[in-house]
Amino acid sequence: MKYFEFGQERPELMAMPRTVVFSNETGSGSMTICPLFSGAELYYNDMHLVSFDEAPVLARNVIEINHCRAGRYECSFGENSCCYLAAGDFAVCAAARKKSSSCFPLRHYHGITILLDLDAVSPEMRSQMEWYGVDLDVIRRYICTECAV
Repeated sequence: MKYFEFGQERPELMAMPRTVVFSNETGSGSMTICPLFSGAELYYNDMHLVSFDEAPVLARNVIEINHCRAGRYECSFGENSCCYLAAGDFAVCAAARKKSSSCFPLRHYHGITILLDLDAVSPEMRSQMEWYGVDLDVIRRYICTECAV
Protein backbone atom coordinates (compact mmCIF):
# COMPACT_ATOMS: atom_id res chain seq x y z
CA MET A 1 0.00 0.00 0.00
CA LYS A 2 1.44 3.36 -0.97
CA TYR A 3 0.55 6.59 0.76
CA PHE A 4 -0.60 9.45 -1.45
CA GLU A 5 2.33 11.50 -2.73
CA PHE A 6 2.33 15.14 -1.68
CA GLY A 7 3.68 17.90 -3.86
CA GLN A 8 3.18 21.48 -4.92
CA GLU A 9 -0.31 22.93 -5.41
CA ARG A 10 -2.01 20.53 -7.82
CA PRO A 11 -5.69 20.21 -8.73
CA GLU A 12 -5.69 16.47 -7.97
CA LEU A 13 -4.84 17.24 -4.32
CA MET A 14 -8.29 18.76 -3.90
CA ALA A 15 -9.99 15.86 -5.69
CA MET A 16 -12.91 14.02 -4.17
CA PRO A 17 -12.15 11.23 -1.71
CA ARG A 18 -11.07 7.93 -3.18
CA THR A 19 -11.02 4.44 -1.70
CA VAL A 20 -8.23 1.92 -2.08
CA VAL A 21 -9.32 -1.68 -1.47
CA PHE A 22 -6.83 -4.50 -1.00
CA SER A 23 -6.68 -8.10 0.17
CA ASN A 24 -4.18 -10.85 0.85
CA GLU A 25 -4.16 -14.31 2.39
CA THR A 26 -4.89 -12.84 5.85
CA GLY A 27 -8.04 -10.87 4.92
CA SER A 28 -9.02 -7.56 3.35
CA GLY A 29 -9.01 -3.86 4.10
CA SER A 30 -9.67 -0.45 2.66
CA MET A 31 -8.47 3.12 3.03
CA THR A 32 -10.61 6.08 2.05
CA ILE A 33 -8.27 8.97 1.29
CA CYS A 34 -9.64 12.51 1.65
CA PRO A 35 -7.49 15.49 0.65
CA LEU A 36 -8.01 18.26 3.22
CA PHE A 37 -5.77 21.09 2.00
CA SER A 38 -2.37 21.35 0.34
CA GLY A 39 -0.07 19.23 2.48
CA ALA A 40 -2.74 17.35 4.45
CA GLU A 41 -4.72 14.16 3.89
CA LEU A 42 -7.14 12.20 6.03
CA TYR A 43 -7.32 8.39 5.73
CA TYR A 44 -10.24 6.31 7.02
CA ASN A 45 -8.83 2.84 7.72
CA ASP A 46 -11.09 -0.22 7.74
CA MET A 47 -8.96 -3.35 8.23
CA HIS A 48 -10.02 -6.95 8.59
CA LEU A 49 -6.70 -8.70 8.08
CA VAL A 50 -3.55 -9.57 10.02
CA SER A 51 -1.04 -7.57 7.98
CA PHE A 52 -0.26 -5.89 4.67
CA ASP A 53 2.82 -4.43 3.03
CA GLU A 54 3.18 -0.67 3.45
CA ALA A 55 5.32 1.33 1.06
CA PRO A 56 7.54 3.73 2.99
CA VAL A 57 6.81 7.44 2.81
CA LEU A 58 9.85 9.02 1.20
CA ALA A 59 9.23 12.63 2.24
CA ARG A 60 11.34 13.59 5.24
CA ASN A 61 9.07 16.24 6.76
CA VAL A 62 5.80 14.33 6.94
CA ILE A 63 4.03 13.86 10.28
CA GLU A 64 1.73 10.86 10.68
CA ILE A 65 -1.07 11.06 13.26
CA ASN A 66 -3.04 7.86 13.95
CA HIS A 67 -6.16 7.30 16.04
CA CYS A 68 -7.68 3.88 16.76
CA ARG A 69 -11.47 3.80 17.06
CA ALA A 70 -11.78 0.00 17.36
CA GLY A 71 -9.48 -2.99 17.19
CA ARG A 72 -5.70 -2.91 17.48
CA TYR A 73 -2.71 -1.82 15.41
CA GLU A 74 0.92 -2.65 16.19
CA CYS A 75 4.13 -1.62 14.47
CA SER A 76 7.83 -1.87 15.17
CA PHE A 77 10.57 0.56 14.15
CA GLY A 78 13.46 -1.81 14.87
CA GLU A 79 14.65 -3.49 18.02
CA ASN A 80 14.01 -0.70 20.54
CA SER A 81 10.96 1.18 19.30
CA CYS A 82 7.34 0.09 18.80
CA CYS A 83 3.81 1.43 18.82
CA TYR A 84 0.64 -0.27 20.06
CA LEU A 85 -2.73 1.34 19.39
CA ALA A 86 -5.91 0.07 21.03
CA ALA A 87 -9.38 1.66 20.95
CA GLY A 88 -9.15 5.29 21.99
CA ASP A 89 -5.36 5.58 21.56
CA PHE A 90 -3.57 7.92 19.23
CA ALA A 91 0.06 8.27 18.17
CA VAL A 92 2.14 10.90 16.40
CA CYS A 93 5.37 10.12 14.58
CA ALA A 94 7.55 11.05 11.63
CA ALA A 95 6.16 9.15 8.64
CA ALA A 96 9.70 8.70 7.28
CA ARG A 97 10.59 6.35 10.16
CA LYS A 98 10.99 2.95 8.57
CA LYS A 99 8.61 0.39 10.00
CA SER A 100 10.24 -3.02 10.31
CA SER A 101 6.84 -4.66 10.81
CA SER A 102 3.18 -3.78 11.29
CA CYS A 103 0.08 -5.85 11.96
CA PHE A 104 -3.50 -5.99 13.19
CA PRO A 105 -3.38 -8.83 15.76
CA LEU A 106 -7.17 -8.90 16.26
CA ARG A 107 -7.74 -8.93 12.47
CA HIS A 108 -9.89 -5.89 13.13
CA TYR A 109 -8.99 -2.20 13.05
CA HIS A 110 -10.98 0.96 12.43
CA GLY A 111 -9.23 4.28 12.72
CA ILE A 112 -7.94 7.36 10.99
CA THR A 113 -4.57 8.59 9.81
CA ILE A 114 -3.72 12.21 9.12
CA LEU A 115 -0.61 12.93 7.06
CA LEU A 116 0.84 16.43 7.22
CA ASP A 117 3.56 17.27 4.71
CA LEU A 118 5.19 20.19 6.49
CA ASP A 119 6.96 21.34 3.31
CA ALA A 120 3.68 21.53 1.33
CA VAL A 121 1.53 23.43 3.83
CA SER A 122 0.93 26.93 2.45
CA PRO A 123 2.03 30.03 4.39
CA GLU A 124 -1.65 31.02 4.70
CA MET A 125 -2.53 27.68 6.32
CA ARG A 126 0.50 27.90 8.62
CA SER A 127 -0.72 31.35 9.70
CA GLN A 128 -4.20 30.01 10.43
CA MET A 129 -2.77 27.08 12.41
CA GLU A 130 -0.53 29.42 14.42
CA TRP A 131 -3.60 31.48 15.29
CA TYR A 132 -4.92 28.31 17.00
CA GLY A 133 -1.58 27.73 18.74
CA VAL A 134 -0.24 25.09 16.32
CA ASP A 135 3.37 25.84 15.40
CA LEU A 136 4.45 23.41 12.67
CA ASP A 137 8.14 24.26 13.13
CA VAL A 138 7.99 23.27 16.81
CA ILE A 139 6.20 20.06 15.87
CA ARG A 140 8.84 19.35 13.20
CA ARG A 141 11.68 19.77 15.72
CA TYR A 142 9.93 17.60 18.32
CA ILE A 143 8.53 14.80 16.13
CA CYS A 144 10.82 14.68 13.09
CA THR A 145 14.07 14.14 14.98
CA GLU A 146 15.65 12.58 11.89
CA CYS A 147 14.02 15.11 9.54
CA ALA A 148 15.79 18.14 8.13
CA VAL A 149 14.73 21.38 9.82
